Amino acid sequence: TGIRTTTIFDPVTEDFTQVQDMARGRWYPSNVALADGSTMTFSGWLDSGGTNNAVEIYRLTTGWSPEAFAPFTPPLYPWLHLLPDGRVFQSGAQVSSHIFQPSTRTWTTDVARMNYPNERSYGSSVLLPLKPSEGYRARIMIMGGDNPATASAEIIDLSQPSPAWRNLPSMS
Repeated sequence: TGIRTTTIFDPVTEDFTQVQDMARGRWYPSNVALADGSTMTFSGWLDSGGTNNAVEIYRLTTGWSPEAFAPFTPPLYPWLHLLPDGRVFQSGAQVSSHIFQPSTRTWTTDVARMNYPNERSYGSSVLLPLKPSEGYRARIMIMGGDNPATASAEIIDLSQPSPAWRNLPSMS
């Protein structure tokens, strides 16, 4: 089961300091640094069992925020990417992708659906380089996953008016 404990590592002193606990436990959550320097955590197995569908945001000055609940049950270790406009894109391992807006603590659900019909459990996701020459266009690539493993890969360009996952050539 998940634990609520939060620690911060200081690389200068090489010490861990325990800080305020989260509202509920998390085991296998994902974390992402936000544009303002805070940290967002999402998902994980609860201390009481079941999947935690709440977002919590940690700020050094105030600690953990109140929980903001997603209107869906996320996978464990969801793939989170900070977008140039400060929103967070969640791209897997489930078929449907979602966007979280930290400033309003709200979700836009079903932004796009993968072409691969199954969950990509154990797959990977990467935010491709944000280039000034391309207006910091956010593109995310997902690949592999499932059991047995798939060699498929997809990409989405979130700068498009109606973003959609597009198949890439299969991996070897």
